Amino acid sequence: MIKHLHHAFISTSNMDRALSFYRDILGLKLITEMDASGGELDRLFGYSGFRARIAIFEEGLEIAHVLTPVGRKSMNVGYSDVEGTILVLEVSDLDKMYSTLVDRGAEFHCPPITVPSPFPTLPPLKVAHIRGPDGERISLMEIPANTGV
Repeated sequence: MIKHLHHAFISTSNMDRALSFYRDILGLKLITEMDASGGELDRLFGYSGFRARIAIFEEGLEIAHVLTPVGRKSMNVGYSDVEGTILVLEVSDLDKMYSTLVDRGAEFHCPPITVPSPFPTLPPLKVAHIRGPDGERISLMEIPANTGV
């Protein structure tokens, strides 16, 4: 079951410019800024060598500057495109939702996997990516129970 919209993810080609706009101009509160790379993130996005600089804001915004792979611009090629926007929906039981959606004909990039959380107050998260009818990217995310979030 989908619980609610957890956060919005947008990519940027220039993190310093994005931070200047979202933090300094709009006044959003930056929680953390970090580098993310490799491991299960390679599997989640569909290629090896994934590396990004990520900023998380208190208001529910995640911004990523994808450093590698370089040059991916198309929003319509595979699940590995990380440029653009991703709708992140929090779900209560991702394994069950995955099975239900597959039974309904949904196509996922890969089964649910566990990745390190970019949010400093959360343990690792279980996620799976799917495409909407117009190619929009949707991330289904399960936060472990009893985390207070």
